[in-house]
Amino acid sequence: MKKLLSLLLVILMCASLFSGCAKSAPAQATPTPTTQEEKKEESKKFTIGFANMADSIEFCMNVKNSIENECKARGWDIISLDNNLDGQKAIQNTDMLIQQKVDYVIMFNIDASTQPAVADKLKAAKIPGIAIDIYMPDFPFFGVDNAKAGSMGGEYLGKYAQNVWKQEPDLLVILDNPTGGKYAFDRSNACEAGFRKVYPDFPSDKIVRVDAKSDVAPAQEAMTNILTAHPNAKYICVTGINDQVCAGGLAALETTKRDQNAIVCSLGADSSFLKQFKATKGEGPWKASVAFTPELYGKYLIPLVEKVLVEKATLPEVSAVENVVIDKDSIKTYYPDYAF
Repeated sequence: MKKLLSLLLVILMCASLFSGCAKSAPAQATPTPTTQEEKKEESKKFTIGFANMADSIEFCMNVKNSIENECKARGWDIISLDNNLDGQKAIQNTDMLIQQKVDYVIMFNIDASTQPAVADKLKAAKIPGIAIDIYMPDFPFFGVDNAKAGSMGGEYLGKYAQNVWKQEPDLLVILDNPTGGKYAFDRSNACEAGFRKVYPDFPSDKIVRVDAKSDVAPAQEAMTNILTAHPNAKYICVTGINDQVCAGGLAALETTKRDQNAIVCSLGADSSFLKQFKATKGEGPWKASVAFTPELYGKYLIPLVEKVLVEKATLPEVSAVENVVIDKDSIKTYYPDYAF
């Protein structure tokens, strides 16, 4: 009898033990609806619409290539169109991208006056987007911190002139692009402000701002006209909103043989500057350029697009690239292929 009672007691203890184990076993975690939705979005193949400022400009092609590469790396489709420095063309391209039912639009449009029309079309079609370098109403902006970059270039130009010439320059030329609206004015105004950090009392009548239309040929023509109008200007400082206009300005200085006492500092640091800089080993008039790293635009930009499409995130109003002055001291660090 005692043996039977002992056996029953053992059985009851084991049952209690197993029952306790069953109660303490953790429940299986079930994925939340948000996680499931994000996974579905991550696996979705998006189509991105990109309207480039101009395929004829190397800076813009570097931007285009970097964006296309990042899209392809994610398995996304991309439809690339060329605005060709034409605001009306940008509006037409917007219509085409809407017709193609893209999931997102990246707009690189030189003509600020047509950006509101582009924005209205995208909002009506309920397609999210982002503007590169030129502000677009009610859409986030990605690109250069124009005030910072312009100030860096203008200040560098002033300091270099001060160290080399030991006197005030005769002329400061700013090769501008009014068509770019706020973005262009922010940049060119900052160039002058940066220069005035070195020469605070520089006479306004020695500053010439001219429409160079963002490209080499019109900039060369504009610069030639300036040199003709100022035949006695010997010590000349030149800056502008990109490398292309400064390349045109330099061509005018060389053609008129007035490059011996000229200093050029551009904005952008694309290969038009880098090749020239390497060829002259930094000994020509073109002394520096503030880097915008267009070859990295895609690496900065597409993750932002991904946040919108996958995470349904809201982007900040402004996302800017980092800037650095490229000159004889820094080129080896940032662009070793062009070092000398």
